Amino acid sequence: MFFELPYDLLFSLGALALLVIYLLRRKAVRHYVAALFLWDQEQTAPATGRRLRLARLPWQFFLECVVIFLLALAAALPFLLAKKNYPPLVAVLDNSLSMNALQPSGNTARDLLVPVFQKAIQRFPGRPVHYLLAGTQPVRLDEATTPSQAREAWTCLDGASDLHAAIALARATFPNAEILVLTDHAPSSAPAEEISWESRATPRGNLALHNIRRSGLRVLVEVANHSETAATVSVRATPGTVVPLQVPAQGTAHTLLTLPQEAAGQPVQIHLEHAGDALPIDDEATLLDETRPPLAYRIAPGLPEPSQQLLYRTLERNIDYVAVGATELLIGPPDAPAGEYHRLLWHARDATVWSRDFVMSPGNSALLRSLGWNGLRWPLSPETHLPGEVLVRAGEVPLISLKRRDTWLDIHLNLAPDAGNLPKHAFWPSLFWNISDELRSQRPGPLHRNWHAGQSPRLHLPPGENSLTIRSPQGKKTVPFSPGTSTATIDILPPGLHTLAAGKFSWPIAVLPIAPTESDLTKCATISLHAKLSQVAGQRKRGVASLFFLAAIVFLCLEQYIMGRTRGRKLQNYRPTAKTPQARAKSESEAW
Repeated sequence: MFFELPYDLLFSLGALALLVIYLLRRKAVRHYVAALFLWDQEQTAPATGRRLRLARLPWQFFLECVVIFLLALAAALPFLLAKKNYPPLVAVLDNSLSMNALQPSGNTARDLLVPVFQKAIQRFPGRPVHYLLAGTQPVRLDEATTPSQAREAWTCLDGASDLHAAIALARATFPNAEILVLTDHAPSSAPAEEISWESRATPRGNLALHNIRRSGLRVLVEVANHSETAATVSVRATPGTVVPLQVPAQGTAHTLLTLPQEAAGQPVQIHLEHAGDALPIDDEATLLDETRPPLAYRIAPGLPEPSQQLLYRTLERNIDYVAVGATELLIGPPDAPAGEYHRLLWHARDATVWSRDFVMSPGNSALLRSLGWNGLRWPLSPETHLPGEVLVRAGEVPLISLKRRDTWLDIHLNLAPDAGNLPKHAFWPSLFWNISDELRSQRPGPLHRNWHAGQSPRLHLPPGENSLTIRSPQGKKTVPFSPGTSTATIDILPPGLHTLAAGKFSWPIAVLPIAPTESDLTKCATISLHAKLSQVAGQRKRGVASLFFLAAIVFLCLEQYIMGRTRGRKLQNYRPTAKTPQARAKSESEAW
């Protein structure tokens, strides 16, 4: 057991002050002397007793000491709690990138908060302690049972910190707990009574990577300047060149880097070079090549000769298609065999209607993105029925439809073999660009190779695979998914290179340390707000404390009663020995 507010026990030190008072008080002492000393003479010292009396202390001293101890216990006893009854401590740890910012002392904000963290835990040894990481999403550290394990998990690599969500989770999971928030900025409003807020950071300027995009051998780099003065930085690409860049105060600037040929398909390091940076982690990033391999296609027999010639001419000019390799797209008539590939099924009947009025479906399909319809004459057959979701129709006649077959897509076209003016219209090649983008995005693997900090990577699982293995610098873990899952979302990963593996497939991805909100260090602050636990303690042991207080009052009243009785007896036994002035004058006259 221990006291929530042990400082109340310091009132018991009043017994020492009482002892000093009793030892130093001056008490008058009656002296019996010869009459010779009653004549006038010079007084050299008072006759009121010694200043320091080391004689036995009176009973009043001990009684008053008991009163002091009773009052101190009455003040502290409501906060006397057993370890199991004390409100638990929930430590909410800000896990964002800005916690790695260097402070004037040379330490990071996280390093400065570690002693505060340890002191809060050691204040009441044995109390239950729980830990929460406040990142983009709050995470309970149920496996962390000691402060050292919690510090190891406190990596500060998330792209954001949702402290409000973490506090709400702490309140819902651990009612009546004391919540300790460790962060680098002040609260947006006054925290509740059960919340302690500790921040150890200084506002500073910072230069950071604001945005990066890579396409083949070109890289677009945007730099943000979170300070009051303009700055010049050097943007270095490895392999590549160094480009100087002037960044205005509280603004951004961008530059376009051209990579050498040997960087094709290889990771590229982007680094900002400038002096006095407060947050080095947002100055460098590793970019992977986002270029996707072309789509392997095959034309099945059964199509009319004009349709086949039109397809060959269109696809040979499109770099996103290749006629070699395992088939990913089969183009053929409606009865083309199904397999582990996508199909483009051309319902090529002779046209009886030519349409110029087209109606698109309400949904925003990727197949219809940026297609030009002006001046297009579409030959169609009104008797043709297209299965699946109709994307484009002319009146009530479907022109393009989309049907999903397990993890594969079937695209249906109601188009005559001569194709009208489609071969000479921009619509036709644009349609095949969109088809290649959509089908390549359906390949097993991540939707993108490069992700920003705080984003949850998404990927398509290979058919039949229900688990994903993630290999990171922090270790290896396997994530299971429910059977039949085709598109999966994994937890947020820390910045760096990672490898995702499912079955015989594996894909590298890069998480870039880009978080504009976390790179702005001008809102950092140093603040210390302590929780008010008087409400948390409730009515514990207040009845016993009242008894101690009443006992102290009773002892004080007893002391006054005994001292009053003693004073009364002394007055009754008092017989004055001194004569009145009249009697003294009479006796003197008689003596003469």
